[in-house]
Parts: sequence; C-alpha cells; structure tokens
Amino acid sequence: MTHFVFSVNYGKLQTPGKFEVTMKKTLLLLIMLLLLASCQSEEETPHKLKIEENMTSYVYTINDEDTEYTLNVPFLNTTDGELASVVGPIYSLNPKVENKDARNLYMSTFYKNDDVDTYTKDTVYKYALYGYGFWVLNDSGMNKAANNSLLNKNDYSVLFGDFYNNNDFNNLDYINYYLATQELIWETINDPESGGTYQIEFKDIDVSFEKTKILDTQKDYDRAPFFGGSVLNVSDERLAENEPFELTDSNGILSRFDIVASDGIDILKSDNPNVLSFNIRNITRNSKIDFISPFKIKQEISQVYSSNDNVSYLSIGQYHSTVLSNSLYLEKENLSDGITLAIRTYDEDSKIEIYGAQYHVSTGPEFLEPSTTTVSTDEFPALLENLVPGTYYVQQIVAPEGYALNQEVEEISIKSGIIEMIYPFYNIKK
Repeated sequence: MTHFVFSVNYGKLQTPGKFEVTMKKTLLLLIMLLLLASCQSEEETPHKLKIEENMTSYVYTINDEDTEYTLNVPFLNTTDGELASVVGPIYSLNPKVENKDARNLYMSTFYKNDDVDTYTKDTVYKYALYGYGFWVLNDSGMNKAANNSLLNKNDYSVLFGDFYNNNDFNNLDYINYYLATQELIWETINDPESGGTYQIEFKDIDVSFEKTKILDTQKDYDRAPFFGGSVLNVSDERLAENEPFELTDSNGILSRFDIVASDGIDILKSDNPNVLSFNIRNITRNSKIDFISPFKIKQEISQVYSSNDNVSYLSIGQYHSTVLSNSLYLEKENLSDGITLAIRTYDEDSKIEIYGAQYHVSTGPEFLEPSTTTVSTDEFPALLENLVPGTYYVQQIVAPEGYALNQEVEEISIKSGIIEMIYPFYNIKK
C-alpha cells in the first residue's frame, strides 16, 4: 500500500478570495492523492510470516527421500491491523521450501489464478475447510434453526481444532488436524519437477487417523439435501391451488443448511427440520432454492500469499463455500411445449461438470438442418426445447475453454411421456 504524508504551511492569514482558492487547490490535491492511493492493487500490499519462538517444529520427508524439511505453523503478519484480525488458517503450498520469519509475501485471489485447475483448487479448499476450524451447529443451534430463531456463537461447536479463537499450536489435539490438513493439501498438488504428486511423511508424529477422519467428514458434509431429484416440475393446476409445497429431505440433513430462495418463492416455517416447506408465487427460468452451508470463516475471499521465489501460502474464505452450494430448481410443467434435451458436459478425467459447450442436434446423421442448443453455463446445461419423441443425433460444435472439441456423433433416443432428457458429453483437456 502506498502511503502519503501531507504537510501544509498556511503562513499568514490571506484575504478571503486567495485563502479560498488555496484551500480548493489543497483539497483537490488531497483528493487526487487519495484516489491514487486507493487505486493501488491489493496485490502490492506486503505481508510477512510470523513464527512463534516457543512453537514446536515438525520434521517431514518427501517421497521417501533422505532430505528432511521443517514446518513451523505460520501466522500472517501485515501492517494493516484490520486485515490481520480476519485472516484464518495459513497452509503451505510448496513442501520443498521451509517457511521462515519475515518473508515478504504478496496477496492474490486464489480462484482468479489460472495456474491450477478448478478441480484441484476445490479439493484443496475442502481439505482446508473441513480439516481445521470447522464450525457446526450444536443441539441448541439445530433446535433454534428448526424454529427459524436467530443464531449466535453459542449455537455452534468446533469440529477438530479452532484456528480462529485458540492459537495453541502445541496442543496435539489441535495440531494433529492442522498437520493432517497440510499433508492432504501437499499430496493434492503436483510436483513440477516429477509431474506426480508429493508423498509427505511427518517424523515422530502420525496423522493417519486424523487424515481418515477429515476425509470421512468431508464425504459426510459434502452431501446435500435430496428431494428425489434436482428439478421440481410444477403444473399450472398445482400453482392455482395456492397451497404450500412440502418436500422431505431423504438424506435427513436439511437442518445443516441455510435456505435461500429466488424471488417469487417464500420459504415457510416447518415443525419438521427435514421438511422443506414453501409457497410459489411465480416461476421464472432462474427459479431455484439454494442450500448453503453456514460455515464460520472470518475471511471473505480465499487468498494466496506468494513470495518472489514462488513460495505460496493459502488462506481460505467464506465466499467459495457459497459457490459450492447445491440447489433445487423449479420449472413449470407444460407438456404441450414438447420435450427438453439437456446436455451436461464433463471433464473426461475428473468427471467434474464444465461449462461453455454448445451442440448441434439433428434428426439425421448428415446434420443437413441441425438445431443449435444454448451454451452451457454454471446455471444451466446446454438446452434444446420443444422436441418430439424420436431418434436424434448430437455433435459438439463449441468445446469448453481449455478443452479439445469432442467430435463424436452421439445417437440418442427420446421416448414419450417425459418432460426433460439429460444426456452427458465428455471432453479432454488440451
């Protein structure tokens, strides 16, 4: 951050006209300098690592090699006191470089950096999210949430350690989960020299139990409420009844989530915490109900703090847990409009859904008069509406960015009696 020091010497009192002109010039200069200061990139804000003198150091090896490395659990220091108070856990992204005191670091946004694919980032993010400082609703919180009562910090409990409120890094009950999380993160990242992943083993401390516990917790908390499908088709007749909808979550975890609905949908209180109750006033193309995990992360955006020699540290933020939320989409049922073909596109290797693809659909393999789908987005797959039952041929014409075009022609059969057919396509990275 650029700092400016202002020194104004007014001297003798001037006549009102000259004094007013001088003040205007001074104020104008001040405003211009403040604007210049505010335009400085946040990436230029310096940060430093802080290592406590009485903290235990943890020795580890990489890929069974003889070389030993030392990890000191780092804090983040900055000249900005307000920022320092909201920064959460810091994890190393480079196991081959030991952290040190007073290393100059520069901040950048984790998900805006294109060096690592989104799937790997999401994996690392979830390890950091579930591994240490993971807040969950306790019994009182569950009861209050079921009654739509206002929640406070006493309604949450901390799973594993709590980096935000207890920095006791020599407490093995806490530090084992931090080290297990750090190990999982390192083992997810590719070694640029070998092209493979790192294999980390800490000396004199075994975190295999904690790693298993974190992975089991992630698997459990990655589950979303399920009501028999991701789309609810609603007929005009049902809307005209003006009666509440009640859907039961078959996974029995609805009470874990904050529920946010689009305009035109009113969430109602339910006596059963696993029943979703709501009224529909209006359905649009974007009507949906989101289920957001109410994690307690002080920092808003996930940040990477990097040094000039490419040593990086990760601090996760609240925002991306909202991006990863699940949704129930609401659509009007109208059989007279025909059948909708929805084509979802996936990464061939990770099987993660990707976006930006577009397709030609034809009634014949020659594609003489093809119809064109919409371009898939994170909101909707590639769509083609008003189809009748029959045989169709599908070919990709636009691949997601960074992927090779899938030139295979797929033959699909659409049967009568359905409203929407979902078909998968797969792409390989360039």
